[in-house]
Amino acid sequence: MHVLRNRRFDTKRVVQLALVASLALALSLTLTPDVAADFPGQPFVGVWEGLDIDQNGWGDGSYQVMAVTLRPWSGRYRAVYYDHGASMCGVENGKPLYACVAIFTGTAEGYVLTLQGRVWCLDGTWSAPQDTPPTDCTRHPADDTLVSWCVFHRLGAS
Repeated sequence: MHVLRNRRFDTKRVVQLALVASLALALSLTLTPDVAADFPGQPFVGVWEGLDIDQNGWGDGSYQVMAVTLRPWSGRYRAVYYDHGASMCGVENGKPLYACVAIFTGTAEGYVLTLQGRVWCLDGTWSAPQDTPPTDCTRHPADDTLVSWCVFHRLGAS
């Protein structure tokens, strides 16, 4: 039984690493460092990163990254999101057990990007994705941040 348990763990880990590698590859193929320059006047386009700590000091401290692109033919945004330790996917001793990946679509009005999509927990069970309620991401141009689940900073910004 011990051998089977280890095999299940190894399979789970391989699946997680494969999904993370796929996400990283997708991000590298779709975004370049100056992608925001390709869409002047589109303040949400780019790669954003942050720690899961909201403005009130709550959160689990996990690393999060989100790549936002604009589909010019539809005027809709697409965001691919990765949370290194998603509390929604399980917690043990106050620490998140698993990562998650989400794919969102959305629209923008002024400095608010509203996203809705699906979240997959990378727990190795191949559980069904969870639908998300609409979530607002508010852009603060003064410090080039995007505030939602956490305070995101534009990756590569000086």
